[in-house]
Amino acid sequence: MKLSREIIIIGGLPNPIGGVTTFLSRLVKAYPQFILAFIDLYASDDKRIPHNYKGEYALVPNKILLIFNIFLLQFKYKGKEIFFNFSSGNSLVFFLLLPKFNNVWSLMLHHGHLESKLPKLLLRFILNKFDTIYTLNERQAEFYKSIKPCYPLVEESSYVPAVLVDISDSEKLPLNKARDQNLKIIVGSGFPRPLYQHHILIDLINKNQNTFLFLFLYGDGELKEELLNLNHSRVKVFLDKREDIFNFYLSEADIYVRPTLEDSFGIACADSVEFGTTVIASNVCKRYLGVNVFDLSNPTEIYNLFYKSLKENE
Repeated sequence: MKLSREIIIIGGLPNPIGGVTTFLSRLVKAYPQFILAFIDLYASDDKRIPHNYKGEYALVPNKILLIFNIFLLQFKYKGKEIFFNFSSGNSLVFFLLLPKFNNVWSLMLHHGHLESKLPKLLLRFILNKFDTIYTLNERQAEFYKSIKPCYPLVEESSYVPAVLVDISDSEKLPLNKARDQNLKIIVGSGFPRPLYQHHILIDLINKNQNTFLFLFLYGDGELKEELLNLNHSRVKVFLDKREDIFNFYLSEADIYVRPTLEDSFGIACADSVEFGTTVIASNVCKRYLGVNVFDLSNPTEIYNLFYKSLKENE
C-alpha cells in the first residue's frame, strides 16, 4: 500500500506484533509525513513508535474513550480521511455507536476469512458509512459482496516491504549454534493457536534430522504454554520478539514455512521472498509472487515440497 494523502490512522503499533500492527508500523515508517494522528487500540507496556513519526499519538484501549477521541478528531481534522484497521468482521459492531461527520472513512480488516454475527441489514448500515473498503483477498471480497452494500471495494495489499537491520550478537547466538551443527534453518511464526498448525512444523523437523526450527510466537492462545514448554533439541521457541530480530532470522533461514488454515496475505511470506529465503505456504489466500504454495486438502504435499526445498538448499 502507498500513501499520497494526509490521513488519521485507527489501529495499533507493536507490541503486540501481528498483521495489523506490523502493517501499520511499516506504513508509519514509510510515510510519516502523511499521518496526522494515530490512535492505538492495543494495550502494551512496550510500545515501539517509529522514531521518524512526529504526528499525534494516543493509546486508547477503552472503546468508550476511543469513540470520544475519534469524535474529537473528526472536528479537529475536518474533511480528512480516517483509516480504520481492525482484525475481524466482529469488530464492525463498534461502528454502530460511532457517528460520522464530514470526514472520509476507509476500512481495512486484516483477517483472511471474514464473518460477523450481526444481521446483514445492520452490516449494510455499518459498511455504508465507509467511502472506501480495502479487500485483501477474494474471500474478503465475497464477504462484502454478500451484504450487497453501495460502496466501492478496492483490492489492496497489506504489504509494505521490511527494512533489514543488524541485531546484537546475543540475539544471533541460537542461530549461530544451529549453523555450527550444519543444520538447515527453518523458521515458523504466528499466534499459539491451532489455525497456525505449528504441529506440522514440529513434525517436519522430526522427519528431517538435519533441520532446526526457530518458532516465533506472538500474543496469547490455547497452545501458548504447550509450545513454550516444548522440550525438543532441535526446536527453539521465541515469544514476542521484536520485528527486527524476526526479520533477521527470516533472512538467514533456509526455509520459512506457513501452514495456516486461514490467512489474508502473510507478510512474513513476502518478506522471506524479498530476503531470498525459500517459502512454503498454504493455499488459503493469494500469496506473494515466489511463494511455493501447497494444497491444504492434500496433507502429503507440504512434506514433499519441504523435502524438495531442503535438497535445493544443499
